[in-house]
Amino acid sequence: MCGVVLATVVLGARPAGAAAVRPKTDGLRWPLDLSPAVVSSFGEYRYDHMHAGVDLSTGGAVGLPVHAVADGRVFRIKVEWRGYGRALYLRHADGRISVYGHLQRYEDAVLGLERKVRERQREAKTRYPGDIYLDPPLPVRRGQVIAYSGESGVGLPHLHFEMRGPGDDPIDPFRNGLPAPKQGAPVLESIEATAAAPDSWIDGVLRERTLTLSLRQRVYVPDEPLRVSGPFQLDLSGWAPGGGGKAGIRFLEARVDGQTCYRLDFDRFRFDQYPLAGLIYDHRFSRLGPTRMAWRLSALPGNALAQGGCRFVGGDGEPAPGAYRLEDGAHRLEIIARDAAGSESVARICVFSGRPGPITGASAAGAGDGPNAVLRFEGSSHGSDSSAAATSGAASTAGAAECPSPGRRVEAGAWDGRRFAPLDCREREGICSAPAGRGSAVRIRQDLGGVPGAWDWGAGVAGRSAATSVRAIALPAFLDLVAELGAPGAAPEEAVTCDGPAWRLLEGLRLGAGVSYASLAALAPAAPPVGSTGCVARQAAAPFTVRWFSPAESAHVEGAGYRVDVPAGGRFFTGPLVVQTLPRGELPEGLRLERDPISIAPDGECLNARATLSFTTDPGESRVQTLGIYRQDDPSGRWSFEGGEFDAASGGVAIGFRRYGRFALLRDEAAPVIRSVRPGAGGSATGRRPEIVASVEDLGKGLDHDGVTFLLDGAPLESEYDPDRGTARPFETPTLAPGRHHLRVQATDRAGNVSAPVEIDFTAR
Repeated sequence: MCGVVLATVVLGARPAGAAAVRPKTDGLRWPLDLSPAVVSSFGEYRYDHMHAGVDLSTGGAVGLPVHAVADGRVFRIKVEWRGYGRALYLRHADGRISVYGHLQRYEDAVLGLERKVRERQREAKTRYPGDIYLDPPLPVRRGQVIAYSGESGVGLPHLHFEMRGPGDDPIDPFRNGLPAPKQGAPVLESIEATAAAPDSWIDGVLRERTLTLSLRQRVYVPDEPLRVSGPFQLDLSGWAPGGGGKAGIRFLEARVDGQTCYRLDFDRFRFDQYPLAGLIYDHRFSRLGPTRMAWRLSALPGNALAQGGCRFVGGDGEPAPGAYRLEDGAHRLEIIARDAAGSESVARICVFSGRPGPITGASAAGAGDGPNAVLRFEGSSHGSDSSAAATSGAASTAGAAECPSPGRRVEAGAWDGRRFAPLDCREREGICSAPAGRGSAVRIRQDLGGVPGAWDWGAGVAGRSAATSVRAIALPAFLDLVAELGAPGAAPEEAVTCDGPAWRLLEGLRLGAGVSYASLAALAPAAPPVGSTGCVARQAAAPFTVRWFSPAESAHVEGAGYRVDVPAGGRFFTGPLVVQTLPRGELPEGLRLERDPISIAPDGECLNARATLSFTTDPGESRVQTLGIYRQDDPSGRWSFEGGEFDAASGGVAIGFRRYGRFALLRDEAAPVIRSVRPGAGGSATGRRPEIVASVEDLGKGLDHDGVTFLLDGAPLESEYDPDRGTARPFETPTLAPGRHHLRVQATDRAGNVSAPVEIDFTAR
């Protein structure tokens, strides 16, 4: 049997690299005059990093005064197109640094910062000169206006605020003097449970299940318990209310039967720890548009920012890192979540763990058994009200009192031509019956202590089905072979009888067989198929390659038109790299597939050091500018431009990546489209200082900052393109003479595709 024991980790201590920063007793001034509202939290999910500060709401406005939170010296400002846009860095007397990002402009009347920007722009001959260091730094007082809020860089209007320690490491502003506003307790949406070993199942037939949480009597609970047979991994999806949107949860703790198994409560990190985002958050269930954040509920190897307090022992085989492995019986899982202001939410989930075997003596009933009898099995003297301990031998657990589980229960179904209709099973008598006429195919299984077993399709029980197609699915801990099945009653094809560790009949008539990645990696490509690994290699719909390697090793996978290289030190812990060629799907008009797309798996994995993906190009490729590597978003299926540098020596297009996913080499042949222009054609009431703006849509590689050109009466207007809004406008609003004017607008994307020009005639009065 397996048990939960406390590990030697002291939960009051902090891991290396996450030492506490003592909050300042004098506090910090709120940098805006508006009522405090936080839209993004410290450490929040980003695709390849954690959020280094907090985002403060400006109510959608720009141009609001931004105040120094404490006395200090402005030593650095920055001007860039994306990223923080315009940012200001203020060093305080204790060595800490406050950072203010996405500014519209700097204060100039007293500090003269805009003059310094213009001077540097002239020297660098660009509007985006990057960092500008002030020598000497400019002293400012607490509360002094230092800049004005905007939407420069990435995102819509807001103020990004950071506190950094003396070593320039991000620290939580709300634990270092900035008052945290109360915005409501965290909202806990769901629990995602995933099998962590080939022989693990959820609800008897699933590899993964989402339990939706509902708030009842101030506690979040699911409609059903979590029922598992074998090791499993857990994620929590949720958010904290913030400024009208969804902010991150600041503190998390997971307990099993009262013992703390996971705790996330860091107040600082280093910039070189950005990759740990993939150990704190699960990339499979997290995204930014629309916002969804899924926190892992176990401390994976390499995660120096979280703490694990439980050690799971016993059992056969080695589950995936971070797996929960519980002894048979009932358990209580409790999750505590808090926001930066300390508002708390709690979730409680009953977890039933067990390994029910097949029904003993199950067989199809004969003609003498009556018109309704279709299945017989060995009955139980305990009856349906027996305890889990009496039927399964499970030891009493701390969660049993709060999560009472049923004893042995038998369920069966008969195929009615469309679905398996439930049969009436009488456990004491050992019989399952249904109305006459049903039963061309039947299935049966037992439920022990709340955990269902596999559907029995053994000798004497009709209903095995023929496999019509087989495909491989790369799960986080192992590979599943999934087969679409035909009508019940036929003999299975060879793929169904492969020697896989486990098979289940899923709803929708699908089979799955877990195969360990280590076993697959040991199978040489040229070797003859052997056992379950040969079955997968022979029957999977798309070819794939598996490499099993440790953090000290590098890995290289090369296939038709692609190459993947992971450097030594790239992994956080020993595991697989799975590369699978995918079928060609449909693409929007204007994007053309140049190489077969590939999947780099397991889903949700991340790397500690960047790996390289490269796709080969045709010899003599002359339109390199139109090529790019794209990533497919799940679940929308949209392809988004990821990047890609052409290497003439190797003849390929390559990117670096830390997050696994689905990639393809696409050619962008879609010209941008100018959807609208202001002022409109024929406008006769236009003022002498009209707002000039163009709305632009682009499908592929996108536009650079100068991707839209404006010609007003034949003279160019310097402008900037905003990808977040899909609009472009001149930096300066021209003053026009009364009379007729002509405006010409045209867009060019990064692939060199040029839009049709839009010509506007209007009158200024």
